[in-house]
Amino acid sequence: MNASTIDPIDFRCGHCGREIGSNQGYITDDNFCRAYVCPRCNQLSFLNLRSGRVVPGAPYGNEVEALPAVIGQLYKEARDSVQASAYTAAVLTCRKLLMHIAVEHGAAEGESFLRYVEHLAETGFVPPNGRPWVDHIRRRGNEANHEIVVMTQEDAIELVSFVEMLLKFIYEFPSRFPQSASATEQPTPTQAPIGIVEGVEGAPRGARHLKQPQPNRGPRGASVSALPKACPPHRGRARPRRLSRSSWNFRDGGPGVTVRR
Repeated sequence: MNASTIDPIDFRCGHCGREIGSNQGYITDDNFCRAYVCPRCNQLSFLNLRSGRVVPGAPYGNEVEALPAVIGQLYKEARDSVQASAYTAAVLTCRKLLMHIAVEHGAAEGESFLRYVEHLAETGFVPPNGRPWVDHIRRRGNEANHEIVVMTQEDAIELVSFVEMLLKFIYEFPSRFPQSASATEQPTPTQAPIGIVEGVEGAPRGARHLKQPQPNRGPRGASVSALPKACPPHRGRARPRRLSRSSWNFRDGGPGVTVRR
């Protein structure tokens, strides 16, 4: 039986976890239930038109990367509990999750839940303005554990949302920058650059003399490249003599210059 076009709805697919909008599926004769086909994974999701509930529902919250196996399993159970309307179980799971995080980061086993919360705050794993939220989880966890208090959907959603933020802060974000400062340092060169001679001050130990290319020679063996650029070579001609201050002379009351030979 082929799917037909029905009234579209937007929802999160419980199979692939993506936000989708689908108008392909099936509908019962009494218009009590509809089955929508996910355009991503091609799986069916059932919508109860009376309650508005989609089955299977998607877990609440978002995936968190780089989680240890045990912590990832507990986080998944908390999300699944919210999806299944087991809100008290979701709150208790969040409490257990914080205990595992504290032990994972140096807290001793067998301590009280309050001590685990203090350990996370003291060691800097909780943001500066996040301590009230951790205390809120502690109070909600204690109420659900020691008293007959049924947690509401609002209680479970706010706790799972905070735990998601905490897990991203502790595990996911640091995993995106695995390289340390030492890994980015450049290796020290083992050979001296061209022109460095062993034994010369400032030359690296073990440096070898690298022979430089010979410059062009002039007609009489002079190095043309060694001459100053402002003074071109005089080929076959005597250079003019340079005057000194002692050779200056004044005659007949007027300025004049004589050259002493």
